[in-house]
Amino acid sequence: MKKYFWNEEQNRLRTLWRLLVQLAVWGGMLALVQIGVLLIQGQAITREALWKPSVWTRLVTLLIAVYLMARYVDKRHFSDYGLNLKDKEWWYDFGFGVFLGGLLIVGIFLVQHLLGWVKVDESFVLPSTQEVASGMVVALLSLTAASVYRSLWIWSYTLRNTAEGFLYLNRLNARAAVVAALLACIVYFVFIINRALTVNITFVSNLVRASLLLALPFLITQRLGMTIGLALGWNLVQLNIFGYPAVGVSDTAVSIVHLSHYGPAFWTGYPVGLGTGMMAMIALMLASGIITLWVKWRTGRAVFDGSLSYYTPRTVPHPAVSGNVQKKQLDPSAGE
Repeated sequence: MKKYFWNEEQNRLRTLWRLLVQLAVWGGMLALVQIGVLLIQGQAITREALWKPSVWTRLVTLLIAVYLMARYVDKRHFSDYGLNLKDKEWWYDFGFGVFLGGLLIVGIFLVQHLLGWVKVDESFVLPSTQEVASGMVVALLSLTAASVYRSLWIWSYTLRNTAEGFLYLNRLNARAAVVAALLACIVYFVFIINRALTVNITFVSNLVRASLLLALPFLITQRLGMTIGLALGWNLVQLNIFGYPAVGVSDTAVSIVHLSHYGPAFWTGYPVGLGTGMMAMIALMLASGIITLWVKWRTGRAVFDGSLSYYTPRTVPHPAVSGNVQKKQLDPSAGE
């Protein structure tokens, strides 16, 4: 019975239990912090209020939870989860991700404008400089926090641990284990976390493509910089520069441009959200190729070798990460 819970070779819990413990630790910390916030604010502790913590609460508690998991449960280096901020390549990836994410939205706007599908509303009165500055700072910080915690949660912690678990099945090689883990994370992200089926089928398709896009950088670099940057650049320009609607976002602090929409909903996604239109799908497909070319230019290669599914215990000296993608020199047959 013990073998179903404990990996004797690695001296740690097996994948399923590690993932459940991580969610329990994070959820418990979120609940405790939110109760404290509600008590300080004098608000009633209801189920609805309890499970609506701020994005900063989510980020800080997740970072603490993942650090504790890495040290005491996963028994690995925290940097294995892609947040090695001392690595200059991480910051190159992050900057490129922000640029690419924003550029994709600018491209969508230009195409729609040329087709006459959107026009800048001339009656729109731009807020004061102070309002714009404060609103953009708030938006930038909030979107950065959201991008970090979502990337770390799904496209790093869950993806890596799930890949290690699939490798343990001994029916999959390393690459197949990573692919299986990716598919599992996409299902988790699209259908459980975002409940995409409640919107429309195009949104489901686009969210699947967005998932592949966000996971791709970590698969081939094992760094989260580009994933975080992509999410940040896309959302910041979409919401706070052009004011495009987004599924699940009812209001934004400030929008530099106010648009009037005339295009077909099938292509633009208006009024539901930009992510429900076909133009977003095309942009996501283009981005995948651009990311592959970027990584190949920076590192000389742009393939994932399955090393994401190999476990490197914390007791093994951790090699410095810089430049090229590093492959763990472990025996794949050791499994999870």
